[in-house]
Amino acid sequence: MQSRDPAIEGARLRALHDLDILDSRPEADFDELVGIAAKVCDTPISLLTLIDSDRQWFKARFGSDLPETPRNSSFCNHALDCAGSMLLVEDTTLDPRFADHPMVTGAPWIRSYAGAPLVDRGGHTLGTLCVIDRRPRMFEAEQRSMLRALARQAMNDLELRVLRRSTRDASALIAGEQRERMEYLAAIGEASVELQVFIDRNYIYRYTNPVYDDYWGAKPGSVVGRTVGDVIGATLFQQRIRPLLDRALAGETLHHRTRIHFPNKGPRCVESTLKPARNKSGEVIGTIATIHDIDDLERTRTELMHTVAALEQTIVAQKQFIHVVSHDLREPLNSILNFSSLVLEDYRDRPDPLAIEYVGYIQQGGRRMKALVDDLLAYLRLETKRDALEALDIGGLLREIETDLAGSIADSGGCIERGDLCTIIGQRTLIRLLLQNLISNALKFRRQGVAPRVRVSAVDHGNYWELAVVDNGIGIASEHHAAIFDLFHRLHSSDRFEGTGLGLAICRRIAEMHSGSISVESVEGVGSRFLVRLAKVSGQEP
Repeated sequence: MQSRDPAIEGARLRALHDLDILDSRPEADFDELVGIAAKVCDTPISLLTLIDSDRQWFKARFGSDLPETPRNSSFCNHALDCAGSMLLVEDTTLDPRFADHPMVTGAPWIRSYAGAPLVDRGGHTLGTLCVIDRRPRMFEAEQRSMLRALARQAMNDLELRVLRRSTRDASALIAGEQRERMEYLAAIGEASVELQVFIDRNYIYRYTNPVYDDYWGAKPGSVVGRTVGDVIGATLFQQRIRPLLDRALAGETLHHRTRIHFPNKGPRCVESTLKPARNKSGEVIGTIATIHDIDDLERTRTELMHTVAALEQTIVAQKQFIHVVSHDLREPLNSILNFSSLVLEDYRDRPDPLAIEYVGYIQQGGRRMKALVDDLLAYLRLETKRDALEALDIGGLLREIETDLAGSIADSGGCIERGDLCTIIGQRTLIRLLLQNLISNALKFRRQGVAPRVRVSAVDHGNYWELAVVDNGIGIASEHHAAIFDLFHRLHSSDRFEGTGLGLAICRRIAEMHSGSISVESVEGVGSRFLVRLAKVSGQEP
């Protein structure tokens, strides 16, 4: 980690301590934020972190009971070096900064991390809103965008606490002489981004800051001395604002949220704090009001809720689609295949070769359609399939695959050879499907008159395993090496080689789901070498 400028770090720590937030009690607003972040990003852990001089303290946490951790072992500490951008780690075991981290090699088994910075108005990065997963994974662009939006909302809420505290301080000082009171309010009001006013018992403005004047379309200082009703309108004053002012003048402190149409800003959702101002004798002499424009925050919150709802609806729709494809399409296909087989059987001894040929076409088309439906279902189910990670012996998986493909091996006269193999961490059904697709292709795309020979081996590259599936088949021209992994991409007609163009696309998606990749090296007429790179995960509980 790079060393930081002491002056910049000192200013950052002062800004953090000025928030007066460290070691404070849990607050519902921040707890809600980390809950939303975990749901949007589909992670078991989410934290709102603040980086102190020697520790990382959690203001809010979801899925973790730790109140803080040492700064020198903090993931979020690295976010300070990211110049305000998001810190993403798709696989901690492949990142030299974290591969040997005790929380990677032991509980809570951190495998992926995303941290959006908390940047204050002075440009200081004070901490992060982060999400943590126990599996290597990529974070989608929409998830990253939502995480940044939540981090901005968290930072705004943290700074709002300071403004509310300033209001409490102002209330204490206003017990002195009115001139001192006005000077203090003017000092904090000039620097504030909030709307701040002091209104006396006659509903007359005695102080407004420039932000308040701007919202109401008034010149700086021109509102002082006028009544509230005169500035904001008699209807708004009588129906909504006066009842609140009367309660504050009666000694009550109020927190109020409403929507107001400002001449210079349009309709805005605002959150107001009204506090009674007292003189030395304890008599209420007016009201201090601090108004926070939360319209952007509310819009962001609404968009987040809509996004979460849309994601949930998408998942439901996808499951419904899979159900329809699985049941409503397979049933008529099975009927076509079954009845065409019966017709062929009935016509086998009849002198009608044309009818037999036509029924044969129907049966061939039905088989191709059934294969396409099966492969399409396999691809769609990848996105909803999340099996537990476990230790997988590649040699054991090959024995299972040989049993499944015994018919194809016998028909082709081929064989499967083993080189050096390994044990990896992954999802059993998916890794087995990947290898079976590659081996099945090697048996199918064979050269005429040449028995297919498939060799499977593994090479240790330090941070990842490289599985190689090598064949002596027809090979692939170099211009097609990248495209063969695309959906429905076929190099040969179905008359020559059966297939749907989904097998290699499924292989690529499975590799990506394991934070890996797949590529091919091939010479046409000689053979192909498929390389699957998978992250090496050490120390993880199966």
